[in-house]
Amino acid sequence: MTALRPYWDWWIGQISDAFPKLSSVRKRAAIVASYNGDILQLRLRDDPNVLLGAIDPLRTDQPPPVLLRKADSATGGNRQVVLAVPGAAALVVAAELPLAAEDHLESVAKNELDRWTPWQPNQAAFTTKIVERSQAAGKLVLEVTAVPRFVFAQAADLLTRHGFTLIGLLRQESQSSSQFIEVESDIRSPSRSARRGRLAAVLGAVVALLLVASAFTLKLAAIYRLENRADQLTVEFEAAQTLAEQVKRLTHRARYADEIKQERPSATVILNVLSETLPDDCWLEDLSMDGSKVAIHGHANDALSLLPLLNSSGHFQDVKFDAEVARDPAAGIDNFNLSATALPYAAQ
Repeated sequence: MTALRPYWDWWIGQISDAFPKLSSVRKRAAIVASYNGDILQLRLRDDPNVLLGAIDPLRTDQPPPVLLRKADSATGGNRQVVLAVPGAAALVVAAELPLAAEDHLESVAKNELDRWTPWQPNQAAFTTKIVERSQAAGKLVLEVTAVPRFVFAQAADLLTRHGFTLIGLLRQESQSSSQFIEVESDIRSPSRSARRGRLAAVLGAVVALLLVASAFTLKLAAIYRLENRADQLTVEFEAAQTLAEQVKRLTHRARYADEIKQERPSATVILNVLSETLPDDCWLEDLSMDGSKVAIHGHANDALSLLPLLNSSGHFQDVKFDAEVARDPAAGIDNFNLSATALPYAAQ
């Protein structure tokens, strides 16, 4: 019974692989692959210290059954593999989508991938992460991580030829965490004839680095253009503020005369009103104004009649005598001193 245990575990693994995935959770790979030079090493994902075996792309006589038996015994027949890739092998960009796209994010992101990155959906493995969800703006801000196919194509081909299946990539983000990127079945294995040998692997790695460097260069250029535009907008904004202050000052100057006219009584108007309001038997000796305060010294046949005349003119208020009216019996004339508050032009 013990001898049949590996075959039983392998059979159970095959049956579990045949069942459809539940919701969006895929069966977890039990093996992690990583390059040591040109050699592809396979280890247990849960215990990286356990080395299952290695695949040398330059050796064609390597018998796969030994490796398969050891892997099946350790994983229970789970031959799904994730490939460890360096963080620099991926291109990370920010993108925006309408908020309504969240329900179909995977399919929408696949259609937009060639706009966000240099690659078509069948040329790269990618994953998206929602960074910001703005209900007010109606948009999603995403972080898109894409790894071009030539980074993992040779590994996928080697694994397929040795009976394994590459289902995803593990991109090292920091010393303590890694990012899983699913590899769709239609981009796992490239043409074998075009990807064989050490030279092809080295060339692929060089091209990957060049493309990543180019992508980052374009991103830096875009950031530089945005910074220049931001500086220009800052200068334009400051110029607009200066013009607004100038307009405000000029408007104040233009309105100053009218405001003064509305707030202060006019001496000319006061003289005209007095000449029209006072009777002919009244004449003035002295007239002075201090702001809106008017002081009048003069003579009249009937000084007491002057108060109602000035109050009813609509140009004065608080009309009163500052001193007792002095009557000259011989001349029949009153000497008076009165004061009043002159109303501004607007009070007419």
